[in-house]
Amino acid sequence: MRYLLFTFLLFTNFSLFAQSFTISGFITDKKSGETLIGATVTTKSNRQHGVSANTYGYYSLTLAKGSYELLFSYVGYKEQIISIDLTESKKLNVIMNENSLQLNEIVISATRDNNRITQSQMGVEKLNIITINKLPVIFGEKDILKTLQLLPGVKSAGEGQSGFTVRGGSIDQNLILLDDAPVYNASHLLGFFSTFNADAIKDVTLYKGTAPAQFGGRISSVVDIKMKDGNNQTFGADGSIGLISSKLNIEGPIQKGKSSFLISGRRTYADLFLKLSDQFKNNQLYFYDLNTKFNYRFSDKDQVFVSGYFGRDVLGLNNRFAIDWGNSTATIRYNHLFNDKLFSNTSFIYSNYDYNINLTNNANPFSILSRVRDWNLKQEMQYFSNNNNEWKIGLNVIHHTVIPGEITDAVSTENLSDVRNGLESALYASNER
Repeated sequence: MRYLLFTFLLFTNFSLFAQSFTISGFITDKKSGETLIGATVTTKSNRQHGVSANTYGYYSLTLAKGSYELLFSYVGYKEQIISIDLTESKKLNVIMNENSLQLNEIVISATRDNNRITQSQMGVEKLNIITINKLPVIFGEKDILKTLQLLPGVKSAGEGQSGFTVRGGSIDQNLILLDDAPVYNASHLLGFFSTFNADAIKDVTLYKGTAPAQFGGRISSVVDIKMKDGNNQTFGADGSIGLISSKLNIEGPIQKGKSSFLISGRRTYADLFLKLSDQFKNNQLYFYDLNTKFNYRFSDKDQVFVSGYFGRDVLGLNNRFAIDWGNSTATIRYNHLFNDKLFSNTSFIYSNYDYNINLTNNANPFSILSRVRDWNLKQEMQYFSNNNNEWKIGLNVIHHTVIPGEITDAVSTENLSDVRNGLESALYASNER
């Protein structure tokens, strides 16, 4: 009996001594309200003890009971220090300011030799949109995929092409995602430009090594691209006129601090100059992009995102022959916080790529259509068990429809081969330490 009482008191004292609480919340930009992906949260006394925000700007830090000075940092932003007396689990949303100070010196840094041992994920490159905007570009067009080709292990597929290969792989072995929706053809103008308008992009991550479990297929690389959420503080519009295309970007709050929208468009206008010539006035040569996004925060625990991309290339020769191809994607995501440590993301994703050939210079005009269409349902749970363990458990179900070729004329429609349907499902779990 004495032994049992002693054991009970020992474990009681130990649990009181080791009592810990969780600080969690979202990290956002002050001017636009955009979430800051990968922002770090550490204690000022020990910067090795900390966590980073996930793809939705959410962090969860567990510490022992006591008083701390928390340090919030992100590239291009002022560090922020917040003092906190931790006696219970707390919500702490942090708003950060951009760092507008000019540095007087250049700091050159490198990773440690044992970085490949201490990091759980190898071969990961994150591109900063601010840096991309400063790079010299052809015809005034900032191109994300061209920027990726400057990284080690990434090579261009050829001159004048936006396709790329990674560490000996082929072009079709790269998985390119825009807000979790696959983009099957990421090129415009026969490969000279990519489909991604840099004005609408917030974050770009390239996985050159083994990709995390949640990405599933492809054996060469994964390019994970996230669109901006839109400014939920003030309305704004900007645009540009280039040698090849012009852009217009509009964003602003629907309900300040709770919801926002983003509309970003791009179009070339070479076809307008063709109309000045009698010889080429009936020819067509242009492409366009349209990025849209809407989000609404119902509460501190619930938020919904709706995003879409629509892009197309059109090439026509004097109303006799025409080719057009394009991508359409749509993503509906619902985020929910069950508690400080359990984060849920439910996504419904649509992706469509089609290619059309139209021949009208004969007695029986006809068109040929090829298409790849996906419907995807994805459920992922993210659990922050402690500062050194992050669990992801998810379910992914994709329905594929592939039309290799469909001929349509004035009389009937005929498939060159059978329409192919497939169901792809996966259950995955991963742990990051």
